[in-house]
Amino acid sequence: AGGIIHGIFFDLDFSQIRRISFLGVIFTTLVIFPAILFFEWIFDWNNNEEIRLLKEKVNSLQARLNKR
Repeated sequence: AGGIIHGIFFDLDFSQIRRISFLGVIFTTLVIFPAILFFEWIFDWNNNEEIRLLKEKVNSLQARLNKR
């Protein structure tokens, strides 16, 4: 981390630092953020399937207990 900070702040002038920061924000907004949302949706989709299966098991166990 120290090497990165040293490279950015001591080897670049201010106009280059501002450009990198601006492009980083644009890149993060247009590419990284939607990708993170997509991955969250995929993993949540898998969790929803597991939760559905667990609810079915709980309901079947409750039905068995109610028959007694």
